[in-house]
Amino acid sequence: AAVDTTEELAISLELHMDGKDEQIEVRDNDGSVADTVTFVEGISGKGILLKVGQYIEVGGIDPCAGNFTMTAWTKWGGFRGDGIYQILFAERSNWDAGMSRFQLQYEIMTSSITAVGDGADFTGYGYAWLAKGNVERGGSLPMNEWAHLALVYEDGSLYLYINGVLVSDKAGVPFRPKDTEKPMPFRIGGSEVPNDTWNGAIDEVRIESVAHNAEWVKAEYEKYAK
Repeated sequence: AAVDTTEELAISLELHMDGKDEQIEVRDNDGSVADTVTFVEGISGKGILLKVGQYIEVGGIDPCAGNFTMTAWTKWGGFRGDGIYQILFAERSNWDAGMSRFQLQYEIMTSSITAVGDGADFTGYGYAWLAKGNVERGGSLPMNEWAHLALVYEDGSLYLYINGVLVSDKAGVPFRPKDTEKPMPFRIGGSEVPNDTWNGAIDEVRIESVAHNAEWVKAEYEKYAK
């Protein structure tokens, strides 16, 4: 659980997506609590398959306050035919109003996985191209099978791993989350924009305020690798 101290917010959060995680709530894009949540077979137990327009909200954490590691298993369905982005992780409340601190997304047009801080800043630190996404277009993210994604932020650089292998630049990709007056809501699998919903089941999410190394990421992948 998230532990708040007088010095910092230390995060060590494991979300099993089985309906028993008290820290999460599935919402519709208007912010209301979703009437129905679809559970499917996960990589371990159950996972959540979000309907278009839904996202998972996690209360009370600010992963972008310092170094972090975010991981998730996903059975991704690839291009869905609507929208421009599919969001896996986001700390934002309203993109149009500039209230977006960070997000990890798949971009349909370029078939790439990118991180975005300030959407108005495409000069380098607010936007990070991490890897080509869709395997059907020469990328790294498998479709219709379980895959492990890990995003590590360490001292101003991002590193993306898929199935335990570093797929982004070995030297790290420069990045800086947007500075905001207060933390934004942390969301998994979507945003307030209906078509931003991630196209695929999500399971076994971990969020920590630690920049884990490659050995740790590989070990996390091997826990459930089949």
